[in-house]
Amino acid sequence: MTYLSQIYNHRLPILVNTEQIILECIQEAHRRTSRPEEPDFVAMLTMEGAPKLQALISGILAGTGISCTTTGVFCHQTPKAKFGTDKPCELGDILLAHIHSKGGKVQNRNSLLLQAKMAKDADLSGGYTIQPKDQHQLKLYREWPQFEYYRSGPELNGKKRTVFPGAPHPGAQYLLIDPSDYFNPNEFDYPPPSQYPCGVWMPEPVVYPYWRLSEAIFGLLSLSSGRPFGAQDELCGWTQIVWDLLRSSLTKSFNRRNIGVKDEDRVAGTRPDELMTYCTFSKGRFGSSVVEDILGTPIQDSLSLDGNNFPPEGSFRNMPGSDDEGYASVLLIETNEE
Repeated sequence: MTYLSQIYNHRLPILVNTEQIILECIQEAHRRTSRPEEPDFVAMLTMEGAPKLQALISGILAGTGISCTTTGVFCHQTPKAKFGTDKPCELGDILLAHIHSKGGKVQNRNSLLLQAKMAKDADLSGGYTIQPKDQHQLKLYREWPQFEYYRSGPELNGKKRTVFPGAPHPGAQYLLIDPSDYFNPNEFDYPPPSQYPCGVWMPEPVVYPYWRLSEAIFGLLSLSSGRPFGAQDELCGWTQIVWDLLRSSLTKSFNRRNIGVKDEDRVAGTRPDELMTYCTFSKGRFGSSVVEDILGTPIQDSLSLDGNNFPPEGSFRNMPGSDDEGYASVLLIETNEE
């Protein structure tokens, strides 16, 4: 059976268990701090979500000849897009990407860039209205005028990008995160059946959490949603933006001056708000990884960086220093078919 056949035949366990993983990520943010903010939730989706998704997908596809590798990168600041005369806006908070290979050759690449918003009980209150201060970002996602990177690191600052067509597309949407106590494990053992923590919707003046994040991830894996992107040597339009975000986020160390950290490898503090950048990598049993290609070095073992744990020698060492500018969080899923 082909990869897509396997995904289709396992759609229910993928959807159910992915939804549980997302819930656990949101609950973990509540556990770590009494007042979680948007970056805390995004941090947990990458830090906790990446290894759990790898375990889920690898377990479901065990014995099928398909291996799964996941990489999660949390970046507290996001790249900025500058266009027109208004102030710059965020390009996006988290990039979800899926790359599938067969016999060592890439078959499909798919992407979904999400702009996160805290939206308490949006499903009960008629959706989330994009605020006046965020209209510039909404315009970017709805019209895609040519933009220039701003406060996005020296390798991107000043570079211009154009997306065709200049219209809304399924590769860039909003992520609504519900911070309600329903998802606080200190208050509720489990949320009501009708409530779920994360929803995705196309860029509109009013955004609805109708489509669950778990459904968006399944759509990414099954090529039924998101936007395809090309190879690294096909750098134009949307493809160029996706690789901009992947490369810049994967090759940065970080600074956190208030805890005495300077140009460190991708290690994490004890709480999401104590770190600028964090990376977790869970490698499948066979197949190459685009992360290894970007870093130019193989990673022998899975790693999950937390507390004082450091990456294995020869992997994330000697990265360029962070300039405290914006990089996107990334959740990359790679599947390799023998």
